[in-house]
Amino acid sequence: MGATLTLDDGSPALGPVALLFGEAPSRIVISFRNADRAAVEKAVAGAPFALIGRTGGDTIRIAVGGEKAVALAVADAERAWSNAVEQYFAKRVA
Repeated sequence: MGATLTLDDGSPALGPVALLFGEAPSRIVISFRNADRAAVEKAVAGAPFALIGRTGGDTIRIAVGGEKAVALAVADAERAWSNAVEQYFAKRVA
């Protein structure tokens, strides 16, 4: 399933690579129906909450600080993910 996301942590110094792949503590992504938003916000009351996008479609689109960072078909992302370990070791053996 695809998604369209807009990420901005408020720190331009962090940059897109760190924001996308960094290991900052205590971040959780929750997918929920629009009708359940109030219940989700109530459940996480007291913790920072931000709506960052929507799921659906056949493309993954991620913007960081207003700049396009990722635009990739889900099928291409799945193919890269499912073959990553095999390709890594094939390069090391060759």
